[in-house]
Amino acid sequence: MWDLYRREVISEKVDIWALGCLLYRICYFKSAFDGESKLQVLNGNYRIPEQPKYSTSVTGLIKDMLEASPNARPDITQVWFRVNELLPLELQKSLPDGASAAISMGLQDDENCSGASLLL
Repeated sequence: MWDLYRREVISEKVDIWALGCLLYRICYFKSAFDGESKLQVLNGNYRIPEQPKYSTSVTGLIKDMLEASPNARPDITQVWFRVNELLPLELQKSLPDGASAAISMGLQDDENCSGASLLL
């Protein structure tokens, strides 16, 4: 697909942005870009409310996922690790063997293993 405003190819990073919008909504009970113009959305103009207060890890994740530039956003594996680190130790999960082996070899999740398997 092609982004007509930015004149660039749309990648899976658009899903990271959408996930960031969802996380923002879950945390703050409103849209990050409610009633904003297309230009404000494209430029990533939003603000993190002061209340409710979340850790810098959570707000940093939201900010990174809502980066205006798709290349500056984390990939799904990076999001997974950051979310996992926020969980209590007894709730943390490990990646399936195939996915962790691919990651340790530096392979991209979209090239050699399914993105869905990275979420398990």
